[in-house]
Formats: sequence, structure tokens, C-alpha cells
Amino acid sequence: MENVSVEGDAVKVIISKKIYPKEIVISSVNAFLSKNYLLIDADENNYYIYIKSQGEEITEKIGNEFNNELVNQMNYKISSSQSKEIKNAYLARLIMTNDPESYKKEIK
Repeated sequence: MENVSVEGDAVKVIISKKIYPKEIVISSVNAFLSKNYLLIDADENNYYIYIKSQGEEITEKIGNEFNNELVNQMNYKISSSQSKEIKNAYLARLIMTNDPESYKKEIK
């Protein structure tokens, strides 16, 4: 991948700020903390993640796994926000079914 390179004893991953919000990057970093040392840097366009393994040999594989984690975290965020809307609609319907007057009061 073009955004992954080995630099000395670390892997550098470049992440576009246009694609990934800071929360997703932080969540992805958190998932890697148990087996790696990480450093986050940024400029106005990109985040720079430096990953140094606590045991494994440093290869681009670690950077590619980090890319996969970014996609997983983004997918989770999208799924969570979509399911939140569905859950809220479902709860509103339950409230309305069980006590329509209470639901009408909450809407006002």
C-alpha cells in the first residue's frame, strides 16, 4: 500500500484527514496498543502513525493491519449511527404503543 512504509525500526502509516476523522484514528491506535508502541503526528492534511512492535519483526504487514483496523472502526461508526436511529424509532414506537398519551407529551 502506498500509505505504508518501513522507516528504521518503525512502520509509518499516512492517513488522510479528508477520509478518516480523528476519533477513528484514535480508536484504531487504541486497538494496537497492547502489542505495539505508537506515535501520532499530524499536519493540516494527514495523520502520521508510527508503529514500533514490542516483539514482532517490523514489516509493512503491521501497517496493513492498521489500515484494516481503520476500515473496521469506520464501519463500526457508520453501523452504530444507523442502528441508533433504528433503535430510537423502535423505542418511540414501543412507548407510543404502551402509553400513547405519554409519547404525545414527549413530542411537544
